[in-house]
Amino acid sequence: MVFTTYEFVLFLACVTALYYTAFKRAQWQFLLAASVAFYAYSGWRNLLFIAVTVVTTFIAARCMARLQGKRERRPWLIAALTVNIGILLTLKFTRLAFPLGLSFFTLQTMSYLIDAYRAKDGDAVERNPFKLALFTSFFPQLLQGPMSRYGTLKRELFEPHAFSGANVSAGLERIALGYFKKLVIADRVMPVIGGLSYPVAAAVYAVALYCDFTGGIDVAIGVAKLLGITLTENFDSPYYSRNIQEFWRRWHMTMGAWFRDYVFSPLSTSLPSIRLAAPCKRAFGDRIGRRVPIWLTIMVTWFATGLWHGADAHFIVWGLANGAVIIVSQELTNSSRDFARKFPRLTASKVFDAFRIVRTFCLMSLIRSLDWTIMRESSAALGTSDWLCAGLATLFVVFYSRLRQKRSSPEFNLAFACVMVVLIAVFGAYGQGYSVSQFIYTRF
Repeated sequence: MVFTTYEFVLFLACVTALYYTAFKRAQWQFLLAASVAFYAYSGWRNLLFIAVTVVTTFIAARCMARLQGKRERRPWLIAALTVNIGILLTLKFTRLAFPLGLSFFTLQTMSYLIDAYRAKDGDAVERNPFKLALFTSFFPQLLQGPMSRYGTLKRELFEPHAFSGANVSAGLERIALGYFKKLVIADRVMPVIGGLSYPVAAAVYAVALYCDFTGGIDVAIGVAKLLGITLTENFDSPYYSRNIQEFWRRWHMTMGAWFRDYVFSPLSTSLPSIRLAAPCKRAFGDRIGRRVPIWLTIMVTWFATGLWHGADAHFIVWGLANGAVIIVSQELTNSSRDFARKFPRLTASKVFDAFRIVRTFCLMSLIRSLDWTIMRESSAALGTSDWLCAGLATLFVVFYSRLRQKRSSPEFNLAFACVMVVLIAVFGAYGQGYSVSQFIYTRF
């Protein structure tokens, strides 16, 4: 079951009603049953993968909790990670049927395992396997995030939640916004991107991908809010970023934080990385030599990020391209500061600020275009009215995103949810001649 189906809308209505009525004293248990049913809808075979992940993670974490030192815990960590990463990589490289959400819940349980390995207190490890199962399979975030940490999400999942009109209106508003981005903008322009000239296609794809991905996250956060559960935000207006480093702090923030905390940080502070600095200094000089280990760590981290997205070569190239641009950006930081000192009025102006934003957008659009599986697809060109509709809808999203930060109340949220539902009904890309696709990131 995916978010872009009538079955999901019916499923969500039933779950929300039962959650606050018949099962108000067993809410998390009911959510676990609902999450299993949600995932089983895509195929009972898929439950095997999530069950293996939960069982191996639970056993390894409980065994590590009984041990004191990291040396004693390490075999359990390695064994559990080998099983779960092995399943993920095997399915990615062999092109077998890929269970929905596998990449996301694998990383989420890996963070739980690594935190259990690092924990000084064994009580931080969950004792109830069914609670761990809900953390792994919670249906709003199962397919495309946002990725959560157990320490952050457990209170939200397992504390009782009373019905709240404010939560329901906020949830409905967020869901409507997500579907608006998906059905009015992304699904309208995505099928014709391959027929556009390259620079235009790259820019349109960047906007469409943003609407598709953030739309899915909006729906996930909104669904959780209906149930009184607050999920971590995943985007912070990334296309207002002034450089690529800032962009990746604002785009898919939970994924970026995961790779920073569980790949980059351990590698950059590891003994091999520290030891590598000395021979690099001898070979390249002090200035460059001390930077080489950091550069290698950045490239390894982004290689892993690309591989997580997929085993195809273009995902690897996309990851390495991001790493290379980040390295160049870091090395030019001092030059940028020198430029700002020489031309303070220019660099403080809104025009220069806008230039940096546009420059970053163009650079990221170019890197995004490496997803050639989308860029090479072509279709009949859109009519003028469709382009006008997509453009005005994009401006509406920009305006509304700023407005909702300043004004937010149950009445405001409910009113705009109704407005967006009407706009989707009138301008959405659906019905005869259209095939509403699932959100892009569910394929990972």
